[in-house]
Amino acid sequence: MAGAIAAYQEKTGTCLSYTNFSLGEKFKFKMKSKRAMLGVYSPAALISLSFIAFSLDLLSFTTMKRVLEELGATSLASILSCPSCSTSSPDNRSLILATALSLHFCKRILEVLFLEPSSGSMDASHGIALSTMYVTMVTNLLYAQMQANGLTSPKADLMWPGVLVFLVGIVGNLYHHAMLARIRRENKKDFPHGGLFEYLVCPHYVFEELVFLGFFMIAQTVMALVTFVSVFMYLTARTYNTKMWYTKNNAHFPPQRKLLIPKLF
Repeated sequence: MAGAIAAYQEKTGTCLSYTNFSLGEKFKFKMKSKRAMLGVYSPAALISLSFIAFSLDLLSFTTMKRVLEELGATSLASILSCPSCSTSSPDNRSLILATALSLHFCKRILEVLFLEPSSGSMDASHGIALSTMYVTMVTNLLYAQMQANGLTSPKADLMWPGVLVFLVGIVGNLYHHAMLARIRRENKKDFPHGGLFEYLVCPHYVFEELVFLGFFMIAQTVMALVTFVSVFMYLTARTYNTKMWYTKNNAHFPPQRKLLIPKLF
């Protein structure tokens, strides 16, 4: 449902103010974009890292619970002592999922610090909404994985192929984010060139969708599937919105650039 709502907002232009295509409403409380985005990604990264430390016995139960409660992940904190829940499994699936989540959000923090331009503002309420969304997402994924650890392993084990898909996604996403950051630093108004930008409107979004597909394949839970579908719907709608904006504002934008698959769709 959340993914459908977010996709509809992107399609209609009623998206959050940090996007390029928002309606441009007057901010009630502005924050510098860099500071706001650090606040968006840091709690989710800390939850994932804390889960790893707890799984490896580097963090006590009491400390882990307090950290999660302070980060707003109270539901995950409350079920850590649940008898039917476990942070460990024979195939280390929970640990691998938490590691992948940590890499994703830590990468985003590093991009905010070292790649993305420091200019721009963001409505604080939208930053809080995004941060809450990511905290909820990470909490739900880890909670579902803890519940699944006591169940029979899936017949078709997609965990290691999922790790490969995740790595392809995170590397491709970082590469194209770096290209975008260079273009912004050079203050170019033209649409991006180079890499898969020659074939796709937003290859960085396509690779981010692969990241979340990797999460699903690693976890193989219903929650991970729902999360992937929601992110896929949102980013695909945002890609479509981006293409419409380029087409409207730049007469030289190549119409052959596709949304998801080069030369096909």
